[in-house]
Amino acid sequence: MDKDKFKRFYESDEIKYKLGYNTEFIEIFSFMKNNGYCTNYEIDDLQRLVDFLANWFEIKYPNRFFDKENGVIDKRFINNQDNVLKLTIDDLLYQLPNNLLSILDCNYKGNSYNKILVVDDNGNVVDTKISSMVRIKQKVEGNISMLPSINISFNPQTGMIYEDLGYEEYFNDKETIFSEILELEDINLSQLYTYLTNKYADELDLSDLENILLINKYDKKLRKYLLYLVSLKILYSRNTTPEYGYLRAKKFVEDITLYYLANKNERLYLHSDELDEIINNYRNSKVKVKQNIIKK
Repeated sequence: MDKDKFKRFYESDEIKYKLGYNTEFIEIFSFMKNNGYCTNYEIDDLQRLVDFLANWFEIKYPNRFFDKENGVIDKRFINNQDNVLKLTIDDLLYQLPNNLLSILDCNYKGNSYNKILVVDDNGNVVDTKISSMVRIKQKVEGNISMLPSINISFNPQTGMIYEDLGYEEYFNDKETIFSEILELEDINLSQLYTYLTNKYADELDLSDLENILLINKYDKKLRKYLLYLVSLKILYSRNTTPEYGYLRAKKFVEDITLYYLANKNERLYLHSDELDEIINNYRNSKVKVKQNIIKK
């Protein structure tokens, strides 16, 4: 074991995962909040999430897990080798308090949240929908009027517009600009915004819809940034060695990426190029690596 090599590796750690000391993060977070990002998240909340995720993956993937991949098996734990695979990302999320879970969920944040019971023809409850609302208002002679307006219900997790909830009775049999919206099917908030902007930019006030989309965009940008910092914290953990830290950080990127793709049909576009570069420089005994916080 080359102690000097280890020392150089950990000295190259810029501890960017310690958010209170990460000036670049503080600047980015402040910029977002000064440009329409309304959030209740505090830096301490974000730090707790980073720490929790890093610690959880150290538990899920002990060094022995990677020894097994190299053909080294400790017979004392031969029956435990595959147990780590039974720990899923859902198990991780189950442990999180709601304020930290919401950072990872990145749900669309509407004006209100309602639980709507879906019943069949016999009055039996067959499903439950979580609904949120966005208001779209009509401009009148250049001024924004409170009426006429339309409240649109949508799924906060997917952003898909509910076809049968929230607004149909209000505009039934009324000849308004909104009647066309009632005919739209299989459309999400982003597609709705593009559609209405292209056709009715001068007639409609879309500020509420714009705000929801902006906050969701910043939520996802923040999540991606934090997940990258988690991979750095795992890599540079003093609880292990650089090689084990690298393998564990790669597993984190792989697991979290596959989870969101399989369960939410969402691509996180996390990259491990920086991890590869850091470990290659360590292996080649280079003292320091200039890191990019996040790939665009």
